[in-house]
Amino acid sequence: MLEQFVSGEQNRALERLLTYQEAALILAVKPQTLRQWVCYKRIPYVKIGSAVRFKPAQIQEFINESSR
Repeated sequence: MLEQFVSGEQNRALERLLTYQEAALILAVKPQTLRQWVCYKRIPYVKIGSAVRFKPAQIQEFINESSR
């Protein structure tokens, strides 16, 4: 059953989420700056309980949009 879920489009549902530290490293900013962006809703994020995480594809999209 899990194999069916993991195959194809549904594989993205299991995409690894990034922590503040990992996303900040990719964006070349301090984690504190990233926390401010989350507070002001300047960057997309996912909340899991009280934890904030970031989807790699959304981080890449944020970089692309910021480069314009």
